[in-house]
Amino acid sequence: MHELGLLFRFLPEFSEIAGRIHYDLYHVHPVDVHSILAVEELEKLKKGSYENEAPLLTSLVREVEQPEILFLVTLLHDIGKSTDGDHSVAGAEMIQRIGARMGLSSEDIEWADS
Repeated sequence: MHELGLLFRFLPEFSEIAGRIHYDLYHVHPVDVHSILAVEELEKLKKGSYENEAPLLTSLVREVEQPEILFLVTLLHDIGKSTDGDHSVAGAEMIQRIGARMGLSSEDIEWADS
């Protein structure tokens, strides 16, 4: 989806972090790739790939009632880095708009924003 540009069609805000470099310990890759890799790691965790190393975390992620919201939030966790200032504040505002556009309930948007 990312390589073909489909992700940008569904989440135009994501194009703003494409190729953006963020220099810190956690961002070895550009922000967009980092976010996608985070989703891939979450999927591995849910499937049990880290059950021996992180049994509690594996158990907890499997108990999430709406894993699709968790995956969406993981994908968007750095979306605010496309702006100046505090990326967490900007990202929270962006998630409100994205969630509404996607038709998420106000409860789901609130959960995603917390």
